[in-house]
Amino acid sequence: MKKPIYRKAWFWLALAGLLLVGLIAIAPELSTRQAPDTALNAPADSDATDSDAEAAASESAEAESREAASSREAAASSEAAASESAEKAAASSDAAAASAAAASKSSSAAVPVEYTNALITAQQYSDDMHMSKAGLFDQLTSAYGEQFSVAAGNYAIAHVKANFALNALATAKAYQTDMNMSPAAIRDQLTSSYGEKFTQAEADYAIAHLND
Repeated sequence: MKKPIYRKAWFWLALAGLLLVGLIAIAPELSTRQAPDTALNAPADSDATDSDAEAAASESAEAESREAASSREAAASSEAAASESAEKAAASSDAAAASAAAASKSSSAAVPVEYTNALITAQQYSDDMHMSKAGLFDQLTSAYGEQFSVAAGNYAIAHVKANFALNALATAKAYQTDMNMSPAAIRDQLTSSYGEKFTQAEADYAIAHLND
């Protein structure tokens, strides 16, 4: 009696060979089927990367916009502060000018006209005739001179712009040149109560610089 075919060794060997051949045959197909899955996953990763880049770019743009807005606000604040400071300075300057004008007007109104005229006359005598302080006062108040009041004469002498030592020197040189006087005679003429009425110190200065 013959054995069943599945009990024969060669049957199992042949079956195993067929299975092996079949596995070898379908292996490339399985590999091909798995490859698209990887390819499908790649675009997803790429999309995620692009999304992250766009988000980062958006955040950077927003940060730059906020920084620009902050810079504009700071510039506007600085400009407003500078404008306010300039307005305050202008207002202060105007106030100072107004105050000075008011003070000048008040001062002018407080000085009598006679005093002002006496001062103008004293300045002319000093500039043109190089008179001494005592000589100016006598000329302003003398009954044979300008006949200003004593108060007006005192005001003029107190406010006249003169260097009486230089006035003494100019007078001394005029005596030396025009009248050919000696230094001693010039000194006496400068200090005499009947002459120019300069002080001794002013006469000394004039004689010391007579030949400069």
